[in-house]
Amino acid sequence: MTTASTPRLPPVARGACRAIHAAPPALPESPPVPPADAPVEEVLANQAVALVKAVEETEPVLMKAARDAARLRAQEEAVAGASETYNRPRTLTHLGYGPEPTSLDERAHVARCRAAGFSGAAARLRPFLGMDHPRAGEARDLHDKLVAAEAEWKARAERERHPSRG
Repeated sequence: MTTASTPRLPPVARGACRAIHAAPPALPESPPVPPADAPVEEVLANQAVALVKAVEETEPVLMKAARDAARLRAQEEAVAGASETYNRPRTLTHLGYGPEPTSLDERAHVARCRAAGFSGAAARLRPFLGMDHPRAGEARDLHDKLVAAEAEWKARAERERHPSRG
C-alpha cells in the first residue's frame, strides 16, 4: 500500500522506462551521481528527467509511442471513472446508496456534493475531448451528460435549501 507522500513518476517517464526495457538498444548513460544527502524524491525526479531526455534524443519515435500509449490509457481511465460517477443511482445520498438525510441543511449539502462529483468527473474528461480516438465521441457524450447532471443537482440543492421557492 502506498502513502500520499510516496512520489510517483509521471506517466511519460514510466512509459519511457517500459519502452527502454523492451527496446533492443542499450540503456542510455545514467545521470551524474547525486549528492549523498539529496532527498529520494528529488533524485528520482532528476533521474526520470534524464532518462526521458536520453530516450527523446536517441529514439524519438519510441518516446512518441510511449507518450501516445500513456495518453490513451489515461483517457480510458478517465472515461471509466466518469462513467462510474454518472451511473450511480440518483438518490439524495453521497454515493447514491444508503439512508437519505432528513434535515434541510443536510439534504442541500448532499445535493451540492453530488453536483461537485459530476463537475469533477466532467473536468477529468475535459483534456480528452478534442482527442482523435475511437472513444473520443463517447467521452464527449459523457461530458455533456455530466455537465447536465451537475446543473440538475445544483438546482436540486437550491430547491432543498429554499423549499418555499419551489
